[in-house]
Amino acid sequence: MQDIDSCCNKAGLWPDVMLSGHAHLYQRFTRTVNGRQVPYIVSGSGGFAATAPQQGAPPAGTKIGDHILEVEPIVQFGYLTITTDAKTLTATFKTGPRGGPVTPKDSVRLDLVSGTTTTSGVANMGGRAPHGPRRGRPQRKRQSGQTKR
Repeated sequence: MQDIDSCCNKAGLWPDVMLSGHAHLYQRFTRTVNGRQVPYIVSGSGGFAATAPQQGAPPAGTKIGDHILEVEPIVQFGYLTITTDAKTLTATFKTGPRGGPVTPKDSVRLDLVSGTTTTSGVANMGGRAPHGPRRGRPQRKRQSGQTKR
C-alpha cells in the first residue's frame, strides 16, 4: 500500500477505485483519501477454488488501519462488472454457479463528482456470505452407467 500511496502522492493523482484479484474470494473495503471515499475491491473469485481467508476474517464494519471492511468475504465463484458514465462508477459482484442463476451479491456506486459511495451489501441484496471455506475439488456428476474410478 505504501508503494501505491507514494506513486499517487508523487503524481498528484489518486484512483477513483482500486481493483485487485489475487485472493480467491470477494472483499470490499472503503478508504477515505483526501476527503474522498475510495472503494478497494478484491475480486478473484474464479480459477481453481474459491478460498476463505486462512486466519478467518473480521466482521463487516471493522476498521483495519485506514480501511473499513464493508463486506465480509464472499467465498463463491463469481465475477465483477463495472459500469460508468461521466458522473458515476458502479461495481457489482455477481455469483453464477454452474446451472444456477446469476445473483448480485454486492454493489457499490461511486459518485465521481463528490467522491461519496452508496452501497448495497450482501444482506441488502438477498445473499449471504457462506459460513466456511470450500475445500477440495468440485464433484462431477456421473452419467448414468458410469462407474466410480
